[in-house]
Amino acid sequence: MRRTVPADAAGDARVLRRVLGRVVPVRGWIVAAATLAVVTTTSGVALVASAAYLISRSELATAATTLGVAITAVRLFAALRATARDGERYVGHLGTFRITTRIRTWCFRSIAPLGPAALEHRRRGDVLARLADDVDELQDFYLRVAVPP
Repeated sequence: MRRTVPADAAGDARVLRRVLGRVVPVRGWIVAAATLAVVTTTSGVALVASAAYLISRSELATAATTLGVAITAVRLFAALRATARDGERYVGHLGTFRITTRIRTWCFRSIAPLGPAALEHRRRGDVLARLADDVDELQDFYLRVAVPP
């Protein structure tokens, strides 16, 4: 039977600071992912606006050549949006994998000196599974909490 520990706001803040402290060495990846997310959103808005302009302008146009700039803008923003979205996903996941690698290394280095004596009341597989699950939860944190805002 597992005991639950009441939440401590000060303890939670310390843990959050330690977890976010692991981001500092690879913050460039998170900044790049956030920048690409802004480019993706901006190009999506520009795509909708230029497509709406193209549709409304095509009703009044007498020649197709007058629509050339709007057609080019729609193509440009569509390609930019797709490229930036793929880049955001790639850079975000690469940065997150680097962060979780650092966290896993830090955790294993912290646990290794404890040795078997400190963990004798637990089964080896339980400790490893719990550690892996906790680090995997942090992976979602960096991808879905740190980058989107």
